[in-house]
Amino acid sequence: MLKKIAILAARVSPRLVQLVQKIIWVVSRPSALQIMPCFRYEHGKTWDEKTSFFNNYPVTDLKAPYVCTSQMCNMEFFGLPLFQYWMNQLKITPQFHRKHWELVYIIQTLYENGMLKPGKRGLVFACGLEPLPSLFASLGCEILATDLDMNDVRAAAWVDSNQNTMNSVAGLNNTGLCPPELFNERVTYQPMDMNRIPEEIHGQFDFNWSTCAAEHIGGMEQSINFLSENIKTLKIGGLAVHTFEFNLSSNSDICLLPDCFIFRKCDVEKVAAMLHEQGHEVFPLNFKTGPYLADRFVDIPPYWTKNLHLRLMLGNYISTSFGLIVRKMT
Repeated sequence: MLKKIAILAARVSPRLVQLVQKIIWVVSRPSALQIMPCFRYEHGKTWDEKTSFFNNYPVTDLKAPYVCTSQMCNMEFFGLPLFQYWMNQLKITPQFHRKHWELVYIIQTLYENGMLKPGKRGLVFACGLEPLPSLFASLGCEILATDLDMNDVRAAAWVDSNQNTMNSVAGLNNTGLCPPELFNERVTYQPMDMNRIPEEIHGQFDFNWSTCAAEHIGGMEQSINFLSENIKTLKIGGLAVHTFEFNLSSNSDICLLPDCFIFRKCDVEKVAAMLHEQGHEVFPLNFKTGPYLADRFVDIPPYWTKNLHLRLMLGNYISTSFGLIVRKMT
């Protein structure tokens, strides 16, 4: 019956076809799109007392006025005045979208840790065409933008979807966040494979970051390894902040999609323990999902609800974004 409705809808409007397809998807998978609490993890002692929890809130010794810790995307963040401020600086109309959270989370983390000021050097991995290099250059930072070489066969999908830097910084200041002469002076480009970070850039940067890139570099082992290896590019006291896909549905199933590994809570804790053992400071882990509407709504393919997109279905798993902050100490 639903297929017959879809055929009739096709004769009326392509938009109607999409609506009917979505209805069919929801009917066939009733648990995928609904207002419901996402998977909640039980808390307990982990690699350090800093990451202990009480009612899902972390006990930390971070000094005020820090806002950001290693945390999950949730709606609460969007209500902070700083969110609107940074979106205005980026010249982006804010939405309840996890990609907007990632941008502001990275900016605010670097800002409140004293990294966004003249004389600081930053490194971005898998830059694509994101606006952060332009913004940071406007604040006086020198930025090395890196991405997989556009001629590498592994970059084909990113090139085709306009998500590759195309071996140039030309597209990184399209919105004019930085005066052209200053941008050209402060932002440079270097092709780079995130699995093979060259030794010549070790210890050269005050901060580095990546925006949902660590999960796309070849599988679980490579993704976890990158979150440790990238620290080598920092000076002592330098800061790394990376966002990546996070599995809200399971802490046991390994989700390896064709081009994406979804981090589980146990994977994040493994990385944190590894970095802690190396002597680095990992900002306390906060896995609070949030109680609000956007925290409980799960968007499904083809992802129409761009104004409400903090949780989404990836394969058979509910996913969101998680941010990890590390300070190099040794």
